Amino acid sequence: MKNNLHIVPHEGDWAVRITGSDEPLSIQSTQEKAVAAALEIAADNEVDIVVHRRDGTFRNVIGYETVKRRLEESESGSGFCCSKLFWSIFAVGAVGGLTAYLILNPPPRLESWAKEIDPKLKDWTRRRG
Repeated sequence: MKNNLHIVPHEGDWAVRITGSDEPLSIQSTQEKAVAAALEIAADNEVDIVVHRRDGTFRNVIGYETVKRRLEESESGSGFCCSKLFWSIFAVGAVGGLTAYLILNPPPRLESWAKEIDPKLKDWTRRRG
């Protein structure tokens, strides 16, 4: 049985501990920093990371394969280029740009369609009235 790492609350901070040990390997001010510290330890020892909530209950597990992949991404330098955050920002920018373009330059067919619909809409709302 392998000894996993646990991210647990520790006197207002967050500690990285080995399964069954009371002594922390590392103490960090935030859970994110504790996870980062645990990632380095887990990569060397091929163990999983078990993350707990403030109340001590189970939150999630970061498996060794995920740890290894994150480490490879950070070493290759391709972590940001291909990250979800990068593509999310790119998509939001593209949609925003396209929307602004269509508002400023509506297609001719759209204008004629809107003119056809407007009287019908007014007539329909009057009948529903």
